[in-house]
Amino acid sequence: MFLLVQGRSVLSWTQPRFLSTCNRQLAASKTSEECPAHISKPKNDSSEYHCSKEEWDNAKPFSQVPGPVPLPIIGNTWRFLPKIGEYGNMATDISKLFDKMHNQFGDIIKMEKVAGLKTGIQLYDPNDIEKIYKVEGVIPERDILPSMSYFRKNMRQDIFEHAKGLLTSHGEDWYVFRNKVNSIMMQPKMIKQYVEPVDNIAKEFVTRIQLIRGKDNKLSVDFMKEINKWSLESIAYLALNTKLGSLQGELSDDSTPAKMIKIAEEIFIYGGKLDFEPSIWQYFATPTYKRAMKAYDEQVTFSQGLIQKAIERIEAKNVGDKSDSEPSVLEKLLKVDKNVAIVMALDMLLAGIDTTSTALLNIFYYLATNQSKQDILRKEILSLLPDKNSKLTVDVLNSLPYMKACIKEAARLYPISIGTERTLSKGVVIKGYQIPKGTGVVFHHMAISVYDKHFPRAKEYIPERWLRENIDSDISYKKAHPFCTMHFGFGSRSCVGRRFAELELEVAVVNFMRFFKLSWEGPPPERGMTTVNCLKPPFSFTFDDVK
Repeated sequence: MFLLVQGRSVLSWTQPRFLSTCNRQLAASKTSEECPAHISKPKNDSSEYHCSKEEWDNAKPFSQVPGPVPLPIIGNTWRFLPKIGEYGNMATDISKLFDKMHNQFGDIIKMEKVAGLKTGIQLYDPNDIEKIYKVEGVIPERDILPSMSYFRKNMRQDIFEHAKGLLTSHGEDWYVFRNKVNSIMMQPKMIKQYVEPVDNIAKEFVTRIQLIRGKDNKLSVDFMKEINKWSLESIAYLALNTKLGSLQGELSDDSTPAKMIKIAEEIFIYGGKLDFEPSIWQYFATPTYKRAMKAYDEQVTFSQGLIQKAIERIEAKNVGDKSDSEPSVLEKLLKVDKNVAIVMALDMLLAGIDTTSTALLNIFYYLATNQSKQDILRKEILSLLPDKNSKLTVDVLNSLPYMKACIKEAARLYPISIGTERTLSKGVVIKGYQIPKGTGVVFHHMAISVYDKHFPRAKEYIPERWLRENIDSDISYKKAHPFCTMHFGFGSRSCVGRRFAELELEVAVVNFMRFFKLSWEGPPPERGMTTVNCLKPPFSFTFDDVK
């Protein structure tokens, strides 16, 4: 859901041992999934480097970090131009770009003088990634979504003056906001109350596909648009306890769900483009700037209307309405801080659509193209839910290890984001080079996670590598470095919507496997990237009934 933007995950598009309630030692546990429910209070540290002065002085200067050499005036921008640039024809398969650069320059690469991007480094060694994660502290810095930050700071202070949200805030503002939402959004036990409504929405999704598929059990419509309806309906209920009717028949273009889905798509497209353009847009209104700012404003306006209606319903409930529905995230956060509650709901309605949709589409693709794995998964599910009316509970979900493994393996092969990013708060030595304070560092998990040296048969879809029963086998994930793949990030900036995303994906997979046998015809889909990775239509699924 939130990757976001690792971002976002995100909305994920980050959980360190500094956490006050989770004092486990990473080196001992070798896990990247510690609980970030509470963040320790940061300590003052006036040191200049994340290393000794001696180590820093003995390291090679930043100027010697390997990477493409910029040309005078035009820098390295030309390398990414179509036809003339050596990387320009790799936009449709960004993994090829990462592989080529890694082969050219090694595990650390400096990228400088590319229009729209500040100088930074890319890391391909999980040991280096772990090193930075372990020294980043409890208030990590990221330089992401500058266009959204600009919009919130300069154009909608009426909403974001007192709470900027997790997507765009940094430092103390982020720390205060995150602590207020963690106790509600990151506790595993809180998911239990949402299983039934999320299950009902997944069943509506199944019914929708049954109704619109043709006689050949294929879809004549874009499946991604249908998945977006499901993800919007799910996140609207979780955030606001609101039902939008996204899956009830055809949506008119001017309906609230259709507009919200379109706006989210435009934010990912135009906001993403703007973040890679030179910052001239801060002074002159470029066409991309106009489209992005319009989309940001429309998202706030539409979401704000839904949030206000939800607040009015909550207030009515508090004075006498005896509704038996579980409180939404909004209702819970309103008891903590109204400004935080509103902005968190806004972020959920933005970050919870495309990210979760893309993840589910990806899972379905790997299951459809690996029938033997799909058969194993279905057998596991039907052993606990033998009847179409068998009730899905959190205990059932927790008793489906192969289902969870199928989801993790799809995320390993094609994660929602290319990786995560950090802006160094202090200097650090990596691979014998001085990396100064303020440098942006990108961790390329998308590339690392499909290297055979980390995961044997790395490009194959093998859910079994995530099962405890195979922990001693050569393919086990335990044989890989724990920082090779980060499904929801790591550290105190890990995906705040992780619990919700996992719930939505697991429930949807269970329901589709109970009712459909998925298959795929034709070549693999093309892969692209806006703010998140995505598969491109056409999607050649067949939805046969399970006998």
